[in-house]
Amino acid sequence: MSEGKNRFSNFFSGVVIGLLICAVMFFLLEWMNKIFSSAGNSNPLLLPKMHLAALVVNIILFRILIGKEGKENTAKGILFVSFLYMLTYFIFINR
Repeated sequence: MSEGKNRFSNFFSGVVIGLLICAVMFFLLEWMNKIFSSAGNSNPLLLPKMHLAALVVNIILFRILIGKEGKENTAKGILFVSFLYMLTYFIFINR
């Protein structure tokens, strides 16, 4: 019984979940940006705002997992991805 409950409570699954959420949110916002810009608005979502929105979703999920669910290892993996995402953004993208 406890094996099924802790199946996704490890660091690697947190890293995978964090990467998937960042990628899905970024591409969803990019898709919405293309829809809005084709409707006549000139680039309503700027690139830094899209990165920030993808990061905020990861941080909210981190908070939920660490507090209510008790899956600390998964939350640590998500926090690790969020930290690498911020570091990559400031080093390579925000020059």
